[in-house]
Amino acid sequence: MNTRAVALVLAFWGWCCLLAQQPLNLCCFPDDIINWSPGSNADDAFNVAKVPLMPRFREPVPMKANSAQYYDGQLCNASILYPMCGECPSQGTSNYVTYQPTYWQYIDKMIYWAGSAGEGIINIPPAPSTDAAHINGVKILGNLFFPPVEFGGRQEWVQQMLTCIDGRYPYAAKLYELCSYFGFDGWFINEETGGGTTEQWCGFFDEFYNAAAADGNTSVELQWYNAQQTPDVALLTRNAATSQFLQYGIVGDNRLFANMLGCSKQDTFYKLYSGIECSQTGLTGYADQLRLAFRPAGHVGSVELFCPEENTWRANVRDFLGYGSDSDAAFNAACQTFADERTMWTNSTGNPANLDLYTWPGISGCIIERTAIASLPFTTNFCVGMGHSRYVDGVVRGAAPWCHSGVQGVMPTWRYWLDGDAMQVSLCFDDAFSGGNSIRLAGTLAQGLHLWRLFKTGISTAEASAVVRLAYKTSTSLVPSLALSTASSVAPDTFLQPSSLKEINGWSIAEYSLDGVVGSTVYMLALQLDAPKQYDDYWLHLGALSVLPTGYQPKSVTVADFAVSINTDGDATDARLTWHYDYSTDFSHFDIFLIDGNGIETLVGQTRDEAFYIAPSLFRSPSGIAQVMLVPVLADGSRQQPLRHPVDIKPSGVMPIYQNIPTQCTLGSIYTLDGRRISSLQPGINIVKQADGTAHKTLQR
Repeated sequence: MNTRAVALVLAFWGWCCLLAQQPLNLCCFPDDIINWSPGSNADDAFNVAKVPLMPRFREPVPMKANSAQYYDGQLCNASILYPMCGECPSQGTSNYVTYQPTYWQYIDKMIYWAGSAGEGIINIPPAPSTDAAHINGVKILGNLFFPPVEFGGRQEWVQQMLTCIDGRYPYAAKLYELCSYFGFDGWFINEETGGGTTEQWCGFFDEFYNAAAADGNTSVELQWYNAQQTPDVALLTRNAATSQFLQYGIVGDNRLFANMLGCSKQDTFYKLYSGIECSQTGLTGYADQLRLAFRPAGHVGSVELFCPEENTWRANVRDFLGYGSDSDAAFNAACQTFADERTMWTNSTGNPANLDLYTWPGISGCIIERTAIASLPFTTNFCVGMGHSRYVDGVVRGAAPWCHSGVQGVMPTWRYWLDGDAMQVSLCFDDAFSGGNSIRLAGTLAQGLHLWRLFKTGISTAEASAVVRLAYKTSTSLVPSLALSTASSVAPDTFLQPSSLKEINGWSIAEYSLDGVVGSTVYMLALQLDAPKQYDDYWLHLGALSVLPTGYQPKSVTVADFAVSINTDGDATDARLTWHYDYSTDFSHFDIFLIDGNGIETLVGQTRDEAFYIAPSLFRSPSGIAQVMLVPVLADGSRQQPLRHPVDIKPSGVMPIYQNIPTQCTLGSIYTLDGRRISSLQPGINIVKQADGTAHKTLQR
């Protein structure tokens, strides 16, 4: 195919993408927000997080996996979650390469690290990331990014945001309005441009907190950074919720600043975070810095990790950020990311009980595991928010690459604290009960008892009894016992056999009655295996675990205003789905299906929010698409009556535009009619920045 023919084909494909409806996360400039109102942008509904911030529970006596863990020190994690902030898809992607942090039990606050002079300086956290953080009790902050002048920063942006009219700061009030509508917890303000005075910023902070107070919101937070190694006393004493990221190089005893700030030494743990630059130190190259604050004998300060994902995620997927993001190689790179995350947050074994004080202690060798599991119902499917298939009750209902942080399950508090070293724990994406993966325990199971600690909880049975429901699959006839702690201890005191056992699609469903511990608080959920002999090739998959009130009947979810917007142009068909509902703990998530002309249902998406985008690749069916179906799924796994929306889409195939073409060719401007960049909508098309500042697309074979 000659270059001219390629250009014509790609021009047509580019026009199809111009019409595509891919919603993007809010990434903008001050001019874009001052007249914004909730719902005024077409993408707004796709960026609203629905899960509220869950309160965390602290056990009476610390339940430590190792002796160096403490509650005092706080950890804030400033991470990049998507390759480009200006092209961050609102509701997940149809590939493997977006970042899926899952070690929330060691994080107190997450900063969505985003912003640039070229893409946008105001960035809200992606709604799926907010949902994942909140279900684990983690605050998540958006980013107001004022870059240094040498990197495109403009002082007029600073002065614009600090506009004061009759003593009021309208941009500060607007930042709170964005928090309130989109459902996140505040802002990280990166002020490296200059041009504002302390008096102006104090007024700006006052306006933000006053707007929150008027709305009854006392949990929002502003975190300040201006590349200084000393606390900004004026800002930090203005409001108790304000914190500061202190510049790198001063990790240590931040309690020394208590008198300066007029607060207790304990309060300094929540107000001051000493920066650790992780992107330059390798996967585990900052152990000495951690130990300056997180000392084995007791914590003296809190830290902020700057971009640790550079070595756990981006280093693995860098070659797949354009073409090939849904390939087997990209999937393997994502799996390596989960392995690297395990090493960083715990250690090479993944067992927080293994502590090395002299090399790499892991974050688990410093921070005691946090938990938000303190009420009923509680349920998890151990999903990490990625997969090559989507499972429902142990059956594959959709087979396509996907990433979506918003449907993560709560992962085990201790990952993975298993007595003995002969067994290995890993993520399994080839078999799952629900979501995209299960947790696999495999290896030689020696004769005797084996304890696998899973969840730290604060579940009270004072009011009524409860049942624990476990979905598992195993290579033997061994049935796991449920081990509980009814004291604040990692040593179980109660062991239960299933009161009922059934099978669903090859998965065993065991129920354990908690009648015997009514009136107690359950502090730990664990499994115990009693092997009468050695099993050389033993394996056990965990697919789901729930703690439900006995006789639990979840309240139904009322779904209103279900609407489907279909865009069809040739072979490029996509859809936007929107609806409304009120979130409650009786609700789990929505399943989204496409139903073809033969009545075959394919699960194409899941979300906890009020909108979803179905990409063009999912609409390709030899018999066409007849319906879109939305299914509310409740906390016990039951499903309500679906909502259906008819569509009339003719059968479509795959456009053969990637065959017999040059390895690379230049295409022209990257911007759509409404200013939205479209490179991420075109598989195999990458951005190439030219020396003159222009940008072109390239197509890779």
